[in-house]
Amino acid sequence: MPFFSWHEDFDADGDGDADGKHLTVPLLGLSWSSHPEGREAGAVGQPATSRLRVLYPFGDWKMRGGNSDLRLLALIPILNAASQLAGNGAAASAFPAMIYHSLRTDDQGRHDHDFGFLPLFVAGSDPDEGGYLAVAPFGGITRGLLGKDEAVWLGFPYPLGLWSRDRGFESWHAMFPFVNWVEGDGRDGGRIWPFFGHYTRRNRAGELRYDRFHVFWPFFTLQYNNLDGSRPVTVMFAFPFFGTVRSENTSRTTVL
Repeated sequence: MPFFSWHEDFDADGDGDADGKHLTVPLLGLSWSSHPEGREAGAVGQPATSRLRVLYPFGDWKMRGGNSDLRLLALIPILNAASQLAGNGAAASAFPAMIYHSLRTDDQGRHDHDFGFLPLFVAGSDPDEGGYLAVAPFGGITRGLLGKDEAVWLGFPYPLGLWSRDRGFESWHAMFPFVNWVEGDGRDGGRIWPFFGHYTRRNRAGELRYDRFHVFWPFFTLQYNNLDGSRPVTVMFAFPFFGTVRSENTSRTTVL
């Protein structure tokens, strides 16, 4: 294994200039890359970018033009005091995570901060909707985390009740993850897990993108998937005895 490696990408557009620089130090878990303006792959006309990763995903810093995106993650071992007192030595029994995220978009004057010590609390500020705070075991509000624009927790991080909004659709949970229902942005359906569940999604033209149904999951499931709009696939499983997968050019059947 080399201590470090360095390489440059040249002349993708024929002007003789470097299109990218890359440095990797495997023993330190470090990597760095830089692309001049408009030369990052798939980003013609975009500003210059650079990215530094240290023991990824524990450290990740990306700059694009005047924008900056910094993400830090630390896992902190908690010693099992009872084991130590019993004379068995200290043993790590839990790994709470400390997270920090800072997103600055200079061209819009926006600055987003997120900080937390999971599973105890998480807090931050959102440039559009203000600050938020969720504290275990009571609950609270989070914004821009876990892939959701906003979430309201009754109990945190294991909610008795949870409402979340992501772009155009909303989701409700009761006794998470057993009871759920969704609506909006072409989505509809719900579940009482594991007894029954049915979810559908349509695009803006009203065309069906998926229809998923289960009874006593995972023993009986029936799905219609057409996410790309061109190759619908139907799946049926009566676990563990029988299953089929069918599309326009594929047919597979499994029998125990």
